[in-house]
Amino acid sequence: MLKHFYLGIAMTAVLSFSSQTMASITKAVSEPLTYGKKITLTSQALKRDHVIDVYLPKGYEKTGENVRYPVVYTLDGWTLSQGVNGVVSHLSNTAAMPKSIVVALHTPNIWRYLPKVEVKDSEWNLGNTPNKIDEYMAFMRDELVPYIDKNYRTNDFRVLIGMSPSAIMALHTLINEPDLFNAHYLFAAIDIFSLGYDKETDFIDTLVNHLRNNPNRKGYLYISSALSDGDDNPNQATNAAELKKRLAPFNSKNFKSKIEHIAGFKHYPMAIPGLLSAIKFSFPNDELAQFRNITKEKGNALSKIDDYYADLSKKYGYRIYPEPDLQRNVNSFRGIGYNLLGQERNVEAIDIFKRWTKLSPNEANAFDSLADAYESVGKDDLALAAHLQAVGIAKRLKDPRFEFFTQMLNDFKTRVAKKSS
Repeated sequence: MLKHFYLGIAMTAVLSFSSQTMASITKAVSEPLTYGKKITLTSQALKRDHVIDVYLPKGYEKTGENVRYPVVYTLDGWTLSQGVNGVVSHLSNTAAMPKSIVVALHTPNIWRYLPKVEVKDSEWNLGNTPNKIDEYMAFMRDELVPYIDKNYRTNDFRVLIGMSPSAIMALHTLINEPDLFNAHYLFAAIDIFSLGYDKETDFIDTLVNHLRNNPNRKGYLYISSALSDGDDNPNQATNAAELKKRLAPFNSKNFKSKIEHIAGFKHYPMAIPGLLSAIKFSFPNDELAQFRNITKEKGNALSKIDDYYADLSKKYGYRIYPEPDLQRNVNSFRGIGYNLLGQERNVEAIDIFKRWTKLSPNEANAFDSLADAYESVGKDDLALAAHLQAVGIAKRLKDPRFEFFTQMLNDFKTRVAKKSS
């Protein structure tokens, strides 16, 4: 009994001490997170408004006018808008794909814009839809893509994602608007190949004929479905095997296809692992995480990086830029620049940071880093100029790090004063 009494006193003392010393939040400021814009386009082709979401990659506003980005379009904004942007953002911020713009379409009543399709012996039930696919093609070709290209810094590489019914639209676009997109991702889509434009042919026949008639066709075609979809649809496995067999002869340096089943996820959720697989299939990924290897040997690190990215751009058919700045990642100009400073390859680091300032003229941190490199070789006048540029940019753009860059400038001035005293 006495033991329990002492234990109670001890516990009370601990709780009392904890309540007195536990830190408490004294202030909480809430503000909305802004990742993109919702834009309403008034379409002449559709004769109605069409809502899209546009997401820009991290650092977009700090890079120069010459830096341009691929665009990933998804027809299923209702469920893939934030998901696609989340995956693309994560991969591009970790050197696993180039930074890209994401455009999500909130297509009003997708069924009305499907092409006329024969369902044959499939389990599809499309009903009596008005088949206004030509209107939607005109919207994408003549209005949407030109609008995005005019208002954002895009390059020539575009991806179109369709899922389940909208995969029919994506396939139709590949066949009928072959120059509009460079890669087509068809999710939850293996079963659509049982359908066709007429009763005599299915979409596999149509796709094969298109590729046969266009031997110079370039691009990527990714087709996948949930493995579990085959439990209810015996045509699924047959379609997948036939697609692989009949598309194989067309796989080349210019055109590549991939067909697969995704295990562990149902019909719609498979889109996320499918997206990861499709991006790895059609974008550079591991190739972007090579800065250490590229600069391993002493020499002109920047020239080696330039040569590597010139070859990479040639391989993929569009300009791919080295990443200016990635957090906790050496595969960027900031990361490799400080890595070179750590190896006392200071002059090479200066070249790297100078390129960063040209690539990102609105990034104060690029100039602050350049100042560090100049100071490391005793070029204090150039270091001072770079520090002043960093502070000026931070002030002009209301960068929350303005006080930090000002402190870096003041600390530099103190060090210079001590050296001259």
